[in-house]
Amino acid sequence: MVHYITIIVLFAASLGGCSVVRNVRQPEMMSGLALSPDGQTMAFSYQYYGLDKERHTRTIGFYDFASEKFSLFETPKNQGWSKPSYSWDGTKLVFTISQVTEKGLHWDKKKFAIMDLSDFSYEIITPDWGMRFWPTFSPDAKRILYKKPAEIRNRGKTRYKHWDIWEMDIGGEERTQLTFYKYYQLGNCFYLPDGEKIIFSGLYPLSINSEESDAFYNKYWDNMIFIIDRLNVPDALDLEPFIEIESYHKNYKFSKLVGITKHEEILYKAITNGIDKKQGLDPGKKGFNYDLFIKQRDGKNNRLTMMKSYIADAAISLDGSRVIFQDDKDRNRILSYWSINSDGTDLFEIKLPQQQKEWQSLKPKNLQAIDQGIASPERD
Repeated sequence: MVHYITIIVLFAASLGGCSVVRNVRQPEMMSGLALSPDGQTMAFSYQYYGLDKERHTRTIGFYDFASEKFSLFETPKNQGWSKPSYSWDGTKLVFTISQVTEKGLHWDKKKFAIMDLSDFSYEIITPDWGMRFWPTFSPDAKRILYKKPAEIRNRGKTRYKHWDIWEMDIGGEERTQLTFYKYYQLGNCFYLPDGEKIIFSGLYPLSINSEESDAFYNKYWDNMIFIIDRLNVPDALDLEPFIEIESYHKNYKFSKLVGITKHEEILYKAITNGIDKKQGLDPGKKGFNYDLFIKQRDGKNNRLTMMKSYIADAAISLDGSRVIFQDDKDRNRILSYWSINSDGTDLFEIKLPQQQKEWQSLKPKNLQAIDQGIASPERD
């Protein structure tokens, strides 16, 4: 049973620039989770790693909660689809197209596309290939918010560096860099309901010098979820943290914004080992636990899960009714998928189909190309 508690926490997670690592023990997985505004459908990135490299699949799928049915798009042979995100009215989907060559998926060459969910027709809105990630709609569906790195790292565990937030007009060529923080890592970015403010989480702004860096961390103590005005972006040292934290959480690092609702409720995840110990609970012995919290409009931070696990990815519906998340209980990248109501009730596991015939095949229609090769997402 999930119990609510009101508590102020420090956020914890790895941020931007990470990719799904191949795991032969779990040859298929869902990531990039998203929910329709009413919480009735889940969209996700789907990866299938067969023993034959030619049969690797990266596409987008859906899960319908009412019928409990899964479906997958058939994608062009030279493309990998990922990171779907719904428009605020639920009629469109924006997603990322990655270039696929003989050597596999090209992580540095991506385009954005928008799909009409009434007939699965789609149109590419960025004709050039580039390094751009995680597109999300503005409330009026006239703009796209996304994050973009300035450089590729030559070494280290993260591929990209100097992340910032960008914006583009749909139907036009105008692209605007909104921030100049040069983050080491940058998490999810969303418009707030007014369409003018942006909420995001970022780690280590490299735009400040070493002296400013000390001042920055003395001020924020890793409380790094921020709200900014898209047309009046402050300097890094003038950012205001979104949630106040208590001193005993200050030894934890990293922050992770997960999602928002149209009521400006904020879903985020946090390390909970220390919180549970202070309340006399056993957090287990498998490392840091990450759980989900919702900051409500009245300022309360309500704990949603108590999984004694690592929650890697999550999403909340815009109406605030449902939350979905990806769970790695044993920290071995064997993932499970869960749904829970935002009031903490009706927690249940979403299980992937075991047979090919259980997946419905969807055929998208590219409005910009009459003739294209179609590759069906095959499975062993």
